[in-house]
Amino acid sequence: MDWLLTEQRTRGLDIFRLPTSVQESPVSLPDNNVERHGRRLNPNFLRAVTIVDRLLGHVECRQERLTVFELGGGLGHVAHVLKTLHPTALYIVVDLPEALFFSYQFLMLTIPTARVLFAAAPDACSAAAIGAADFVFVPTMFANALVAQPFDVFINTASLGEMRNQEIRHWMRFVQERLDVRYCYSLNRYLNVIIPSLHDWRLNENECSLLFDARWSIRSWEVEPAYTRCPYVDTIVARYLEVIGERSAEEPEPIALAARSRELVDEVSQEDWVRIDQTMAPEMSMRGNALAHDLGQQGTLYKLWDSIRYEAVPANVLLMLRYLDRLITRGVWEFEEVDYYERLLSQHVSKN
Repeated sequence: MDWLLTEQRTRGLDIFRLPTSVQESPVSLPDNNVERHGRRLNPNFLRAVTIVDRLLGHVECRQERLTVFELGGGLGHVAHVLKTLHPTALYIVVDLPEALFFSYQFLMLTIPTARVLFAAAPDACSAAAIGAADFVFVPTMFANALVAQPFDVFINTASLGEMRNQEIRHWMRFVQERLDVRYCYSLNRYLNVIIPSLHDWRLNENECSLLFDARWSIRSWEVEPAYTRCPYVDTIVARYLEVIGERSAEEPEPIALAARSRELVDEVSQEDWVRIDQTMAPEMSMRGNALAHDLGQQGTLYKLWDSIRYEAVPANVLLMLRYLDRLITRGVWEFEEVDYYERLLSQHVSKN
């Protein structure tokens, strides 16, 4: 708890300067909580505060009230924090029916005055019914009823990384091709190591951070953001990539995307690990077993991720595979996304 509070303060976020209502729910498990300066807190709650703070730093509301679509609401921590900080917000949670029950119960007990709509049928999601609610709970099979509703933000934390690739593709197509949404916030698996012979199921569950299309203008991108690096307990959960993007109303020109993709490849190609890789041994230099990598938007990893997002061609996919190999520190390991990039390369070769 103290580590997370200190990390927040380093970014200018002091929870004790926020309204006193910003604290963990009174219906949360007491054994998980501690009290600090009269507030009920626990690590999951503090992470939700950080997520909402980082998201709201990039979002400009285009409607009278902030309107949020969260896919996979979990217990409802993010919804609870955002609604506490934005009391007028309209918050829609879409989840599997058996999981939706938990966020519904938690949020209703935590904010008992909230106006609630639980969609028991597709026709329950009329604009009038949604507009009269604070929280709307929609089973996944009725999600199509929401395509006419404009949203400021789409949120998904962790659950896309728990799905099979077929479902990940479905939801990314839904958000990017059918949903009227301006911003997205994703905190999902990326670059977790596997031993392929032991963890082969992950090869069909590895696309959650790879399918952002070229219409997103990326506002923030970071692998292992600081608040996920707590040395206590966090080290035994997944590594995450945080993406905050703004949706362009226009479809980008393919020629411009290809040019930007090549520009990023050219930048990376001038880096020493590419330029002198075959001509100078890495021993006795920083190139050998590099200890520090820029995992933000100025780094090599982002440039390659972005280049592939604009236009996947052999040049950038091969560079990505080479760079991922450079990041691996143990021979039996492999990043779970390597299989995706290898398939992408194979598809391109087979087409040509």
